[in-house]
Amino acid sequence: MRFPKWLRCVILWSLLGAAGLALLAGGFYTVVRWRGDRAWSEYAAESAARGETLDVLPVPSTLPPERNFMKTPVLERWMFSPIDDPASQQFLEEIHATKISGLDFGSEDSAGWADGESVDFAKTAEAWFKGSPDGNAKAISSEETPARRLLAAFAPMDSSLDELRRAALARPDSELVRPTAIDHQEPLKSPIARFQLARVFSLGLAAHGCAALVAGKAKEAFGDTLAELKFSRGFTAMPDSTLVDSMIGTVIAKIALQPLWGGCQRNAWSDQHLRQFEDELSAIRPIESLKRGLRTDRASFMLTFDHMSGRVYNHSPWLFWFYWPRGWIQQSKVAYCTCIQEAIDVQNAAATPGFLKRKAGGHARMQALVGSATLWTTPSTYLGLMAVPAIEKPMTAVAGAEAFVALARTACALERHRLAHGSYPEAVAALVPEYLPAVPRDVIDGQPLRYRRLVDDGFKVWSIGINGRDDDGTPVKSSTQDARGDWVWLRLAK
Repeated sequence: MRFPKWLRCVILWSLLGAAGLALLAGGFYTVVRWRGDRAWSEYAAESAARGETLDVLPVPSTLPPERNFMKTPVLERWMFSPIDDPASQQFLEEIHATKISGLDFGSEDSAGWADGESVDFAKTAEAWFKGSPDGNAKAISSEETPARRLLAAFAPMDSSLDELRRAALARPDSELVRPTAIDHQEPLKSPIARFQLARVFSLGLAAHGCAALVAGKAKEAFGDTLAELKFSRGFTAMPDSTLVDSMIGTVIAKIALQPLWGGCQRNAWSDQHLRQFEDELSAIRPIESLKRGLRTDRASFMLTFDHMSGRVYNHSPWLFWFYWPRGWIQQSKVAYCTCIQEAIDVQNAAATPGFLKRKAGGHARMQALVGSATLWTTPSTYLGLMAVPAIEKPMTAVAGAEAFVALARTACALERHRLAHGSYPEAVAALVPEYLPAVPRDVIDGQPLRYRRLVDDGFKVWSIGINGRDDDGTPVKSSTQDARGDWVWLRLAK
C-alpha cells in the first residue's frame, strides 16, 4: 500500500522532528546531569575537607538501658506512641494531660523564674480546678493551701512521677532512644517523639516540684527537679537527634529550671543537691544538640534526594519526579546543604564577640537563597531550597536555652559557696576552681556572665540577651515580643 506523497513527507518530518527532540532532550539531561554531579562532587569534597559528613546518619544511643533515664518504662512505653493510638489517648486522659498543658507558672505578664517570679499557685490551682464539678464548690481551708490542693490534683500522675523520680536517682545517664533506628530507605518517616507528651511530663514534674517545695516536701521536689533536668538532657544529648528533638529539649530546659530556681529562693537545696544539679546542667548543651539535629536532618534529606534520583535504590516512589533531571536533584542537594551549613556555622560562632553579627548575616544569606527559589526561575535548586527549615526562631530559642543553662550552673555554684562560706562571693571568679572549672561565658558575646552581689544578700547573674546590649540585669519580659532586657537569674533577698 502506497501512502500519498504528502503523508510520507509528514511522517518523515515527524520522525526527524521526534529524533531531533530526543537528541535535544538527551543532550539537555546529559549536560544537566554532568553539571549537577560536578557541583555535588565539588561541594562534597569541600565539606569533607572541613570535616563535615553529608550523607551518613548518626549512630543511635548505645547506653545500657539500666543506666539510661530515658529508658524508664513509662517513657519507653509512651514517648513514641502513635498519635491515633487509643491506649495513648486514654493514658493522656488519665493523667489530665489537657489541664497540665494549660498550667501557667507566672503572673499575667511573667514567664516565671526568667522574670524573677515564683509560681502563682492560687492562679495555677484556680486554672486547674476551673470547670471541675467540685472545683469552686469546695472552699479551701487554712490547711489546704493552693499548693497542697494542686499536689492532691496530681494523684492520677503520681505513679508516673514516682517512677521518674526513682529513675533519676538510679540511672546516671540520659539519651533518648528511638524504637527503631532512622530508616535508610525512608529516613523522613522515622519515629518522632511526641511533643505533647514530653511537654506534659515536663510541666507535670515542674509544677509538682514547685508545689512540693511550698508544701515543705523538699525530698520530692529534689526528685522532680532532677528528673526534669535528666528529661531535658535526654533530648539534648541524643546522638541521632533531629531538629524537632533538639527543639523539644530546648523547650523542656527552660521549664526544668523553675523548680530549681524556686528551691534556691527557699534555701531548700543542700550542697549535694546542688552538685547533682550542676552535673546534669553541664550535660545539657542546646547548641550542640541543634547542630546534631541539623546534621541528622541533612543526612536524611541527602538519602531522600538520592532515593528520588534513583542513585541508591534505582527507583523513585514519587512518580511526579520520575523525569526530574538528576542534575537538578544534585544541585538541590548543594543548595540545601549550603543553607544547613550556614546555620551550623552560625552556631559555631556562639560565645564569641561576633556571634550576633554572624547570626544576622547567616540568616540574611539563607533568606536570600530561599526567597529566590521558584519552580520557574530556579528549578535546578527549587527542591532543596523548599526543604530548608525556618531556622531563625529555633536559633534564637537555642541561644536563650544555652544562656539559661549557664545561668543555672553559675547559680548552683553561688549557692554552694554561700552554704560553705555564709555569703555570696564578690565576683564569679572566686568560684573557680572549687565550684566551677571556669567562669561560664555568655553565649551572646563570649564575655564572662555578668554578676552582681546585692546589698540585701541576694545576687543577680545575667546574659546580655538577644539584643546584644547590657541592660544591667533588667529581665526581658519573656511573654512579650520586646527584645529589650537581659536573660537574668535573680536571687531574691532572704
